[in-house]
Amino acid sequence: MNQCYYCKTDAELISNIRAMVCPLCNEIKGALSLQDFDTHAYLAFSAGQYTLQQFKNVSSTIKELSALRRKLSAKKGQITRIANDTGWRDRYKELCIKATGKAPTVYPDATYTPDIEKFIQNFINWQGGKVRKRNTEGLARNYGGKIVRIKNANRGEADITGQYRGIYLNIEVKNKFTKDTFKETVKGKQTAQAKERDRCIAAGEVYYIATDIDSFMLWWDNTIAKMTLL
Repeated sequence: MNQCYYCKTDAELISNIRAMVCPLCNEIKGALSLQDFDTHAYLAFSAGQYTLQQFKNVSSTIKELSALRRKLSAKKGQITRIANDTGWRDRYKELCIKATGKAPTVYPDATYTPDIEKFIQNFINWQGGKVRKRNTEGLARNYGGKIVRIKNANRGEADITGQYRGIYLNIEVKNKFTKDTFKETVKGKQTAQAKERDRCIAAGEVYYIATDIDSFMLWWDNTIAKMTLL
């Protein structure tokens, strides 16, 4: 049960294609986008379902949400620019030229998880290592219109695994820009990732949780690079 914002009554909201509508006063509770929301509000007002004040309230809310969305978008753009301008691009370019003979045509986005994973793979492989991205989420299958993800044997394993100069690496990516974190336990039980980390360490392998490109490179230079000095 949800309380309608306007008529203040508890009612099951009726779902239609674009919005959730209160069956008592036809108040629109939500829509797929601000534009859709605005369109529904105008149509409701035109049909006499909204008073003028109600329509003004909705329009005012939409303007506030639009302003907030623009502000958040600008903030995200600022964070992305800072993350991509910390010096790692020069090193990435240098490694790429040394390994392939040419500069990269596309650089990773330092705030995007798949790009962080791609950076780590290239960073290690371009220096003679051999690592790859693991599928730890399982395969998605469509059963009668319902998407079902099938568990696989790699569940809990690190995102990137492989070797570098005799060292077996397990690198789990937890993007700090998306506030992704490594969970030790869930509902009092140790997670599959935590169990896998413990197994890797017990076997003498290296396990590292990468949260961003800069901290990964710092960790690499202070640990792996020093471990492999001839």
